[in-house]
Amino acid sequence: PSPTPVPPPTSVPNVDVGPEPTRTPAPPVIKLSGLVKEIIEVGSLYVEAGATASGNLTASIVITNPVDTTVLGSYTVTYDVTDDSSGKPAIQITRTVDVVDTTPPVIKSLGLDPDSVEIGMVYDDSGATAFDNFDGSITADILTAISVDTSALGQYTVTYDVEDASGNQAVQVIRTVNVVDTTPPVIALLGSDPEIVEGGSDYVDAGATAIDNVDGDVTANIATVILVDVSVVGKYTVTYDVKDSSGNQAVQATRTVEVVDTTPPVITMLGLDPVSVNQGTDYVDAGATAFDTLEGDLTASIVAINSVNTAVAGSYAVTYRVTDSSGNQAQQVNRSVTVVDPQGGGGNLPSDKAIVTDDTGALKVEIPKTWQDIHGGQHFHHEQVYGVQLIASPEVNGFLFGWEQPGIVFVAGSHVAEDDTEEELLDDHYRPGPGCTKTGRSPYDDGKYQGLIDTYVNCPDASETRNGSVTVLAASPSGRPFTFVIFVQSITEADREASKHIFATFTIDSNLVP
Repeated sequence: PSPTPVPPPTSVPNVDVGPEPTRTPAPPVIKLSGLVKEIIEVGSLYVEAGATASGNLTASIVITNPVDTTVLGSYTVTYDVTDDSSGKPAIQITRTVDVVDTTPPVIKSLGLDPDSVEIGMVYDDSGATAFDNFDGSITADILTAISVDTSALGQYTVTYDVEDASGNQAVQVIRTVNVVDTTPPVIALLGSDPEIVEGGSDYVDAGATAIDNVDGDVTANIATVILVDVSVVGKYTVTYDVKDSSGNQAVQATRTVEVVDTTPPVITMLGLDPVSVNQGTDYVDAGATAFDTLEGDLTASIVAINSVNTAVAGSYAVTYRVTDSSGNQAQQVNRSVTVVDPQGGGGNLPSDKAIVTDDTGALKVEIPKTWQDIHGGQHFHHEQVYGVQLIASPEVNGFLFGWEQPGIVFVAGSHVAEDDTEEELLDDHYRPGPGCTKTGRSPYDDGKYQGLIDTYVNCPDASETRNGSVTVLAASPSGRPFTFVIFVQSITEADREASKHIFATFTIDSNLVP
């Protein structure tokens, strides 16, 4: 179809609408920078993000900031600005700032971690401290859980928990506590220490006990090492060791075992006892054997003292003595030998007496047969030979060094006469030990010898009954070619009778006195 024709414009008449109205400017607009709501940790620094304003009025914005970051809370920051040319203020803009506490406290354990406590002891925990960035010290609020059982070995824990006023829970701190056994057992010896055992006998150890604080009686676990050789005299050590189930080694216990030899050898006489031999014939002694429990055969070490003089009828003794390497002296064995006059002249020697002489035959005296520990030889003084001597007793050491035995010392020599008078001999050289009471000094004259005789009583004896007595004679023949001393110690009444017999029967061959 054909286009529709556009009609020509219509003529509009001029109308008077009055003056054009004045335009009013718009107020400025504020726009926040950053977040509308800020969350900031208490104690931290709040940095204001600011705002912008239209109309180039940003620099004129008035910011009101009440935020106090040391105090929890919600704060409002306001932003205002006014257009000076129009006097119109912008709509106030606000920002919310929340000061919050989201930092948990920090717990710090005191003391050791891991810690240990001896089993059976009281566990005293060292504790912990707690500090919060806002609340400060909150140690008093710590919750401590102790699960330690000191009656049982094992590993335990102690836990520490706390939260601050804002409900922030601290990271739990855990202490490991080990209940341990570090106490060793204690060994106690049974029996004696040191232990003395006779050589050659069996050694039976008395043992030991061991007690542990945890395991109790661990005696059965003791390891005992015995290295005792009872065949060899000496000192040995027995050791005892034990450990408990925790591996704690006890202090080693030791016992000293001393193998000693106090058993004397035993002498066995060979041949007959008593023996009779005719005067003027040769006497051949049958001898003896000696045996020691440790050293065996000691026959070769026997010392035989043979006083038999077959030229003179009478009773004699052959004595046998031996000592082992430990100094144990065998009990002396005596053989009685009677020299008999084949013509029947046997003399008047009492049956309980024996005639004894020194080694030279110069000194002769009748003594009890039981006094058969006889020593006859040279008499020394200041390392010089001063004469001859005869010592006899049932046991010479007990006589010379104490009051256990009776006995005689018979000394004669020219040097004895040269060095001392009879009085000096009695005063300075031949006196009994302390404890005796001297009853007096008397002159002595038997027609052949002249001198002095001292007597003592109330001398101590082995039983301390003070029954001992001593008689000492110092005398010389006319001209004093020699001087002799007879010292007799008596313990019993029988000894005192023997003493009288000694002083009645002694003889001296002046030709044999040196």
